Amino acid sequence: MRYLFDHPDKRLPLFVDSIGYDCEQEDIVRPEGYPYIHWIHTKSGAGEITLDGQKILLPTGTGLFMNQQITHQYQQTLPTWHTAYFTFGGVLAQEILTLLQLDSILLVTENIAEIDAFILSLSEQIIRATPGYQYDVSGTIYQFLMLLKKNTLSQTNDDLIYQTIVAPLQRYIEENFTQPLNDADFSESLGYSTQYITRIFKQALQMTPSQYLTNYRIRQAKVLLLQNRQLPLAEVAQQVGFHNVNYFITTFRKLEQITPHQFRQKYR
Repeated sequence: MRYLFDHPDKRLPLFVDSIGYDCEQEDIVRPEGYPYIHWIHTKSGAGEITLDGQKILLPTGTGLFMNQQITHQYQQTLPTWHTAYFTFGGVLAQEILTLLQLDSILLVTENIAEIDAFILSLSEQIIRATPGYQYDVSGTIYQFLMLLKKNTLSQTNDDLIYQTIVAPLQRYIEENFTQPLNDADFSESLGYSTQYITRIFKQALQMTPSQYLTNYRIRQAKVLLLQNRQLPLAEVAQQVGFHNVNYFITTFRKLEQITPHQFRQKYR
């Protein structure tokens, strides 16, 4: 099945441009790249993707993530090549990629079954198209990016450390970000010293747990600022864990280079 959305809601943090599941993949040449971020993996058969002159073989059970506007072409290398894919964008898409430190091009060779199940679930959300489904889809795409980040980290020798320190702490922060949290809370939630947790977390994500918490709060604030434009800044700050609106504005401006009000104006 294939879906191409002619008029996606580009005001959303993340939105789907197209999606396909178990499709016969045709040869494609895109000298100017594609205007949206792209994921594709092989369900059966095999194909070859050329990126800026570099050939990457995509046999069954491997996938490729690439950012927008990257020159590429697809070519079938076996009698059949069936793929699952989706393309997406959004006002926060590039910021989330930067936050998660996802490279412009990622070849993924493990845990493709998880991503395949995700795309099937995403396509089912779109088929049902219940009221407000676009917002559910936006959240589902974010889950995919977190899954992609987890999978890329799991291909390193630090997988055990990631699963016991980094991933649980990310979940803890994302489930409790509205509460006043500090290093002592992180240490208590995992049962390790603050120094050890901070060192491991920073090695994996290039930021401390406190920085991750702040970035996550600001990301949630941007969603609220766009979804409810009448919500006062003090209420936005409160809902994402800042209990001082002036500190919220200062932190937002420091990370985004614009104020919350200017952010709303920019994406009017």
